[in-house]
Amino acid sequence: MLEAVFHTTDSRGDSVLSSLQIERAGEAVRIAWPAALVDFVLESSPDLQPGSWSMVSQYTEVTAGMSVTTLPAPGSQQFFRLRKL
Repeated sequence: MLEAVFHTTDSRGDSVLSSLQIERAGEAVRIAWPAALVDFVLESSPDLQPGSWSMVSQYTEVTAGMSVTTLPAPGSQQFFRLRKL
């Protein structure tokens, strides 16, 4: 599992430590982040160029306080990020 840790602000404006977890699950990729980050969207891109990011439209479920999306494993490199709305 790969975990990226970052600082963000909650709905009250307080600084909180959050994470984005990415792991391979067979022929899929499981991406999870704290469900409390309701004003964030998951985005993906084949590269890190500005303008190449698109919102991930797969269903997200909440399990044990985490928002979880499972995607088919990409055939090539793929980057993921959370973007605050």
